[in-house]
This record gives sequence, structure tokens and C-alpha cells, in this order.
Amino acid sequence: WEVGVRSGFEIGGEVGFYSGCANVWKHYAELHPDLFSERVKKGIDVLLRLVSEFPMTDAEDESLQDVMEKLRAKFKAVSATLGVQQEYMPSENPSSLTF
Repeated sequence: WEVGVRSGFEIGGEVGFYSGCANVWKHYAELHPDLFSERVKKGIDVLLRLVSEFPMTDAEDESLQDVMEKLRAKFKAVSATLGVQQEYMPSENPSSLTF
């Protein structure tokens, strides 16, 4: 049980990171459309679509790993196209979180 919670927390953190980056980029692209190519804008939209389609409620969904790989690949592609070097770096000790 604890392993499942930890794994879900880690995956959720990674998906949240990608979502946050994509939303910031989209907002900035809307404010400064001349700075973003149509290819980059489309990539951001695809990234946001992948995040929204991520199976958050079914941890046993067989497509989970495939969707995660697509999400990572699209994030890397958009980051490279934007010329930014961002990478998801999870906390060294996620179990240190307390509520």
C-alpha cells in the first residue's frame, strides 16, 4: 500500500511539473505571440492535452506507462524547441513530506 502511495505521489509530482511548465509557456505565448513559432505553440497544446488525458484515477491502467513516456518525450521536445533546459527533478526524499 505504501509503495503505491509513494509511486502515485512521484508520478503526480512529475505530471504536475509538466502541467505547470506548459501553462506558463502557453500564457507567455499568449502575451507575446511573436516570440513563439506555430510549431512551439502546437507542441505546448499537445503537452497540455497529454496532461489532461493522463489517467489520474486508475493506477492500474495499462496505458499509464505509455502516456507517461509520451508526456516526457513531448516535454523534452518542446523544451528543446524553446531552448530551455528544464528537467523534472524529484525530491531526494519524498517521504519527508508531512501533513
